[in-house]
Amino acid sequence: CPADQGCFDGQCIAACEAVAEHEGNLGCAFSAATPPGTGAGWPGAEGQSLLGPCYAAFVANTWSRPAKLSLSYGGQPIDLSAYARIPSGPPPHPSYEPLPPEGVPPGEVAVVFLRHDPQANNAGIPLTCPVTPAITHTTAPAGSGRGSGFRITSDTPISAYALHSYGGAWGFLPSATLLIPESTLSTDYVVVAPHGDYVNPVLAGQRWVNIVGVGASTSVTITPRTQLPAGPGLPAAPASQPTTVQLAAGETVQWLGLGSDPTGAVIEASQAVAVFAGNTYLRVVGAESVDGGHDASHQQIPPVAALGHEYVGGGVVTRLANLTHETVFYRLMGVADGTLL
Repeated sequence: CPADQGCFDGQCIAACEAVAEHEGNLGCAFSAATPPGTGAGWPGAEGQSLLGPCYAAFVANTWSRPAKLSLSYGGQPIDLSAYARIPSGPPPHPSYEPLPPEGVPPGEVAVVFLRHDPQANNAGIPLTCPVTPAITHTTAPAGSGRGSGFRITSDTPISAYALHSYGGAWGFLPSATLLIPESTLSTDYVVVAPHGDYVNPVLAGQRWVNIVGVGASTSVTITPRTQLPAGPGLPAAPASQPTTVQLAAGETVQWLGLGSDPTGAVIEASQAVAVFAGNTYLRVVGAESVDGGHDASHQQIPPVAALGHEYVGGGVVTRLANLTHETVFYRLMGVADGTLL
């Protein structure tokens, strides 16, 4: 097939249409919510300096032609050229080259700097992007509430990842997720969020769920197992009862609060939506490590149609100084009654 096409069912068709048929992680449109910052959900969190760190998306082009990108926020287009860069050189301080006019070259990765609050810092250390991002204010509610999402589109299939906050350990409590293309999204989800602190619940972060509207005038019904708290413009979602909200294209709703857990919540929408869940301050304590360390966590949740029945747990690189084995926790959730594990 020529560079602008892909193969499906033995035929060459438009590249974006070909990858959409496969419903994998390659795609030409991605919607993403901004994860809440560390401290979100705690009283007085709105004034904390940790709530607006650098949020960025990585775009990988493995196709054989350049990928020309577009960006929007809350449904409004933004000139992406000023905010996308190709990093070069070793971390933590690589150089950032402007994106070529024709787009992300084949075999390259571009970083799209989406958001930061210019005042974001950790004990005086800036948590801002190395390049001025598209939005220069906090874009995630501090608790439950409504907000706006980002959308990245491409004329060529790409894979995309989101990092919050950008910079790895230098960015303070980073977390990352593979972004699921809109062609793979659906209308039915069951939410799973990271666990709390098994040893000391006082140190646990706040678990949350965020839903992004992809199409216009989407009706979303959520039925959680535990009550999810109300926020500005957003009703509480009582346990075991359906709560329905309306979403515009590019609009988000987020439920977050002390003690709430969206795990097990069933989401049904009138058209495809993107669903994210996480923990603002995840403390993972294993049998070999008493303190466990802390990071944030956010993950895009695949729709029910994309789930499977066989999984491989990749584990993690040990955090122990002697490099010995470390316990890895998995949180497993049943989706259908009578499932045998």
